[in-house]
Amino acid sequence: MTRLTKNNYEDDLFELQATKKIKVQAQYNDYLWKAVKEKEDLEEELGIDLITKDKIEQSNVCYWKNKSKKIHKLFINATERIGVDVENIDGQKWFLYYRNYGKTWALTREELENDK
Repeated sequence: MTRLTKNNYEDDLFELQATKKIKVQAQYNDYLWKAVKEKEDLEEELGIDLITKDKIEQSNVCYWKNKSKKIHKLFINATERIGVDVENIDGQKWFLYYRNYGKTWALTREELENDK
């Protein structure tokens, strides 16, 4: 994940000596960059990009790889701010953190098999 903004972005508006239209455009650009920064900050906090998070929220199945590299199919019960509640076919429940997505769990078996 590559950032487009800096972590220490200041929310100062540029002092422009141009027309009001340019000032309005500068304010709009400032608003857009602040929105991008907020999204990137959230992605860094969660450890996952928001598009993948949305895919997870729409899915009801994921795959988890244990320490012996065996892949298990799990069912997603609920999505939380920092991860998902899952359970296996036997009813055992776990919590998977978004920051471990792609490392120990994924939406497809192929994502975990390619990471051997």
